[in-house]
Amino acid sequence: MRFIAEQHVKEDCGGRVPTVADWLGAITPAPWMGRGNLLDDAPVGDIDPVVIWREEVEAGRTILGLRDWIERRGLSADP
Repeated sequence: MRFIAEQHVKEDCGGRVPTVADWLGAITPAPWMGRGNLLDDAPVGDIDPVVIWREEVEAGRTILGLRDWIERRGLSADP
């Protein structure tokens, strides 16, 4: 199955299998792609820094999900 898929991709892409970087580099972001919004009823549990994270998201300073944002900053998810 993999061989068939690779052959198909090679036929469509000039004889090679492009990398993820090739695909992502060719995508032109559309305005709607950066317009996320937070739902007031989104389940976030009892995580302490949720207010700061929401402000970061709303200001466009992060696209990370809450748990990834907390982990990246070395914060604790425990209340």
